[in-house]
Amino acid sequence: MTSFILSMAIGQMVVYPLVSKQIGVATCGIISGCVGSVANFCYAIGFTAKAPWCYAAVISISVVGMALGGPVINVLMADLADPTRMGFYMSLVEISQQTGRIIFSIALTYIYERSMRFAFTVTAACLA
Repeated sequence: MTSFILSMAIGQMVVYPLVSKQIGVATCGIISGCVGSVANFCYAIGFTAKAPWCYAAVISISVVGMALGGPVINVLMADLADPTRMGFYMSLVEISQQTGRIIFSIALTYIYERSMRFAFTVTAACLA
């Protein structure tokens, strides 16, 4: 868990500022979803089970890549929302994200009971 949190911090504090200046904020969000989708697809097809280094590489790339999506939401909300209703929109986004995490976790538990690979396939499809 420590390595996961450290990788997210590196992705958001080091990689995101460099990448977003070069390719733009919206493109960072798209790349974040694509990286997460490809990583979960690699789990689903069993690519990461072939060697421990494959698993470590996919986890590292996935976590740093998906970390690019976190700051994108706040930046886009700040740009697009009406300044007088900013608090409402920010709380709406936060409530939506937290509710989605709870519902998706419950749904993914039932999917995981069916097949572990199918759970990663569903996650990859949702991220895509």
